[in-house]
Amino acid sequence: MDKIIHLWGENMPKIHKVTLYLTDFEEMDKRNIEVVLERMADREDMSLHIAKQNESEVFEWDDNLFINKRDANADDFEAYMKKG
Repeated sequence: MDKIIHLWGENMPKIHKVTLYLTDFEEMDKRNIEVVLERMADREDMSLHIAKQNESEVFEWDDNLFINKRDANADDFEAYMKKG
């Protein structure tokens, strides 16, 4: 047990917990969204665990919606999660 091989060099892994709001323009189902996120993580040599996934109702998109602005915040997105 005293010979542990570290394969990742000097860098040690850590976990990042992220709240993410992803706007889907193709009406994908939950599994399709998981696949997209898993592919992104694989390209960056990361592992991904989706603990919880919710979706809003479908709504009419308009480029002037506040969630389409750079300064939109989590509360703006949450407003769409509660509609429906």
